[in-house]
Amino acid sequence: MDSERYIDDSGTTTDSYLLLGDRSEEEWARFIEYTESRYYNAGDLLVQQNQIERVVHILTDGQVEVVVTDKRTNSQQRIATIEAGSVFGEQSFVDGKPRSASVVALTDCCVLSLTLEAFQQLQRDEPEIAFAFLFDIARTLSLRLRISLN
Repeated sequence: MDSERYIDDSGTTTDSYLLLGDRSEEEWARFIEYTESRYYNAGDLLVQQNQIERVVHILTDGQVEVVVTDKRTNSQQRIATIEAGSVFGEQSFVDGKPRSASVVALTDCCVLSLTLEAFQQLQRDEPEIAFAFLFDIARTLSLRLRISLN
């Protein structure tokens, strides 16, 4: 995984360096020790809108779709497609608020999931890696905000 790809609803693709892209393979291996691998089939719901869960997911294989359900009409709107090498769930992970959207697997996929508790342990054990991870999450949030404003 060399880059992060995030495709917004207009079809705009952004490429940037991978989450923890400047870290060595050894550091990546140490980071992964704090995550849990999860596998999903196409059509599976990975994240539920309005759910409270402080978990961030790194998509390592496959493609997922971000959708928002309008409470009044119960209709769904696709917000973005996320491809392998990117993250999702970062907003709730950081602020602790309910999920703002649902995420559905478009293909069979694999994610690495990092809970807040596991991150806190990572922070104690590997502060440099934890700092780099948080900085990259902030960069991802900033990038996505910029896309939404255009």
